[in-house]
Amino acid sequence: MIKSSIRFLSRDHRYSSEKPYTLRFTPNIQFPRSNIETENRNDVAIDDIRGREGDFTLERNGFTIMPLETKLSYDDFDDETKVVDIYLREVADEVRNLLGAKKVQILEHIVRKRHPDFPISTGEKYKYNQPTTLAHIGSILALGLYARAMKADLGHKIPRLNGQRESLKN
Repeated sequence: MIKSSIRFLSRDHRYSSEKPYTLRFTPNIQFPRSNIETENRNDVAIDDIRGREGDFTLERNGFTIMPLETKLSYDDFDDETKVVDIYLREVADEVRNLLGAKKVQILEHIVRKRHPDFPISTGEKYKYNQPTTLAHIGSILALGLYARAMKADLGHKIPRLNGQRESLKN
């Protein structure tokens, strides 16, 4: 185990009614590019789980480690078509097998590639999203709201959604 400092979203009351955001562009109007306030937490314990991957299950831990062999090379991740047509299909197949699901639909993905100067900003737009510098849990709540809205709007038009158990994973 090692100890490290990790940056988290501050516990601010405003986030109970205002979603934290950061714009990746400069707005045309006077509007703040971000409303995020962060805080460092020191001495966060980080365990190396290599060799213990099988110890973690969705039921017990809320996550699992799933090995994935891909047909893509590192450079293939520059090709969005290959990422969508090959890699995301491989991921969906493995998740479907793991969960015993009839269908897995990947709603969104991000390819992140570290720029050599990261985390120092170059002032230029990066070709790829950069690694995050803030602890986060993804967008499962937003995806849940999206799925509910989609089902409410389209459920009557898509019979296969009606009456089947649905689950969102992040």
